[in-house]
Amino acid sequence: TVSVEVPNTTIVTVEPEVLPETATPILAPSIAPTKSPFKISIPFPEGEYMEPCINREGRFHTDKGKKRQCHWLTLHDSEELFSERQDENCGVSGNAPSELGLNCRYTCRAYN
Repeated sequence: TVSVEVPNTTIVTVEPEVLPETATPILAPSIAPTKSPFKISIPFPEGEYMEPCINREGRFHTDKGKKRQCHWLTLHDSEELFSERQDENCGVSGNAPSELGLNCRYTCRAYN
């Protein structure tokens, strides 16, 4: 039992909750990370499908009509999330993505 005195108030007694040693929580973080792959199922609303966040192989039309591969969107930095090329092709400010943007979902991941 722990007693706590707060100025200008009454004394409050707090009883800590003690769980039996055999009790195990259902949802609790593990002490060690999972070392093997595991499956998780995330339900989507009926009739909806989420495209995988991958870059497809091939050459696709840019917003200017030229055929380019996904890496062209980030020629200067492969981990770049925002660039002028990505703005123009991934879809920003209500603009629809180009064919390149639609097929380069990983490169356009900040815009999805």
